[in-house]
Formats: sequence, structure tokens, C-alpha cells
Amino acid sequence: MQADYYRILGVSPTADPATIKVAYRRRAMVCHPDRGGSHTEMLLLNEAWAILSDRSARKNYDAARAQQSSDTLRRMAEADIARAREKAGEYPRRWPDFEALLDGIRSDLVDAEWRTQRIAGIAMQMPHDSVSGWLFMAIGVGVALYATSGLPRTRPGGTLHPRLLMFIVAYGALGGALAHMLLGWLVSLATEGRSKQKRTVGSIDSVQTRIVPCPKCGRTLRVHNPAAGQVVRCPGCHHQWAP
Repeated sequence: MQADYYRILGVSPTADPATIKVAYRRRAMVCHPDRGGSHTEMLLLNEAWAILSDRSARKNYDAARAQQSSDTLRRMAEADIARAREKAGEYPRRWPDFEALLDGIRSDLVDAEWRTQRIAGIAMQMPHDSVSGWLFMAIGVGVALYATSGLPRTRPGGTLHPRLLMFIVAYGALGGALAHMLLGWLVSLATEGRSKQKRTVGSIDSVQTRIVPCPKCGRTLRVHNPAAGQVVRCPGCHHQWAP
């Protein structure tokens, strides 16, 4: 069996998505290389997060973990883990950038999960646990209603036919969903590009590293290529000193 992702995140197998997200952030503050952790620890943490934050992947993992799954489900779980492991290294190396990814709108855009649902006979992409996804859909509906405001009102009271109105709302929402997906994809590409650039630059001079404690708060930091007179800034208390 693969690694125990619940143990890695420090949560119960019955933990809800919100608890898992909080646990990931808490562990990232310890495991991130810019916070005194290591790249290896962060890879494993990201792998665990990718599996447990995805409902389908978590279901497959739980079945394989309990050894109650069929060969097909075990293969699906192994495929999910392989994908998670492949992308585990795609994270910002600087803690402020990583923290922004956790807290900011980028996370909501990139990590949004979309599910297909049929509403009034129309297949719709609906956001799951994404505030920006619902916002984009609402904007799409508003734009669609405004764009069609000039259509002739043929029903009593000067209203549109209900089926036509439903069509306008549905496709306005779909347009907003597609715009959200496109923006999330573009943000993901930009973030990945910056991370790869940092990894390329960092790989040139990452031969020598050592762990040093902050003299003010005691937080341990990993310093790359320590040199005489080099100034280090603690991301926790912002104290600066030359180790």
C-alpha cells in the first residue's frame, strides 16, 4: 500500500474537506523549504493534499487503503497517486508566494472543481466549493440578460417566454463558467512558469545548504549557499541577521 496520507497531514480518515485544508496549511508552514523544512517533505505533503482534497481520488485511495477495492479501483488509485506525485513539485519556492497561493484568489481559480449537472434538461458545469466560480456564473448571467434586453417581449406584461429566459440564463451561466476555467488555466500556467524558473535558477547554486535558527524567535531556516556577511530574514518575526 502507498503512504498513509492521513498520517502525513495529521488528520483522521473521517476528516471533512475544511479540516484537511487547514491541516495542509499547518503542515506546509513546517515542511516548506523556506520555513526550515525540506523539498522532500513538501513533495510528500503536496502528494497527500492532491489525493485527499479531490473527492474522487480520495474515494479510490480509501478503498485501496482498506483493501476492499477491486483490481480496477486499485489501478485507478495508483493512477491518481502517480498524477499527484508528478505535480507535487509544482509549488512556489518562496514562502510569501506559496502563502499567497493558499490565501489568495489564485487558489480559488486554479483549484476549482467543476461538476456536470442537468438543470431543466440542460447539462451545466457547476462549481464545487469555489466562490469565484459562482461569481463568474452570476456575472455571465447578468451579461447575457443585458445583451438580450432588446429582444421583443411577446408575452403579456412585456416579459420573455419562460423557456427563452431559461435558455438565456443557462447559457449566460455557462459562459461565466467557461471564462472562469480559462482564467484558472492561465493563472495555473503563469504560476507554474514562475515556479519552474525559480527551480532552474535555484538548481545552479543549491549544492550547499545548512539549517540555522532565528536568534529572535527560534524558527529554523534553510539557508542556501551561506556566505560570509550574508543577511538572512526570518519569514516569521522578520528579524534580519548574518548567520
